[in-house]
Amino acid sequence: MNHSDYQTNIRGTEVYVGFVHIKSLEESLAGLIITQRQRFGDYLHLEDFIERTKIGLEQLNILIRIGALRFTGKSKKQLLWEANIFQKNSRHHTGVHQALFQPPARQFVLPALPVYPLDDIYDEVEILGFPVRDPFLLVDEDPNLYTPAREMKNHIGKTITLLGYHITHKPVRTVKGETMSFGTFIDRDKDWIDTVHFPQVHRMATPHSGFFRITGKVIEEFGVQSIEVTNIQKAGIKKRMP
Repeated sequence: MNHSDYQTNIRGTEVYVGFVHIKSLEESLAGLIITQRQRFGDYLHLEDFIERTKIGLEQLNILIRIGALRFTGKSKKQLLWEANIFQKNSRHHTGVHQALFQPPARQFVLPALPVYPLDDIYDEVEILGFPVRDPFLLVDEDPNLYTPAREMKNHIGKTITLLGYHITHKPVRTVKGETMSFGTFIDRDKDWIDTVHFPQVHRMATPHSGFFRITGKVIEEFGVQSIEVTNIQKAGIKKRMP
């Protein structure tokens, strides 16, 4: 909230995801958030953010779920609870402004609210379309049972099985007019897995988002290894807590 722009930006070694990637977030609101921050400084707490932007509850909940207000030091569930109170109170005010005097944030005593780390990753995938943190926390498989990508160079010409998280896929036409494809995945160590799917395999399954067990022969071209896929299966993910 206090660092992101509309487009993704990089400051030193920190990458701040742009508001443009947040599904269902209104572009006008994103612009207002940035303008208020530039004119009047960083947001101090949840109530300060609501008062300065006059944000609606639905849009506020999206920002809380994606972790945009974690600078407050409060959990998502606590923020969602407080947001309902603050947002209702803010309806009595009109216009976007900066208060002459900044009152301290109101404090609430809440019961212990359970925190499930997997919820953060699920929220990122649902709202951004991709995980910001390690996606392999979601997979319902033991990555240690599969060959890591860094060892592909030791298995040239051999068939191995890797566990990969899908990044992208590109279909192309062969000289016979059939469809084949090239895929890109990452493994548990965030090393790249490049794959080749000839027509028969491409027809078997076209990978999309998620985890896949990738079986195939390791080939090498110009010093770069890839997998000539013979079988690919979707791997399971852990269930989200209710």
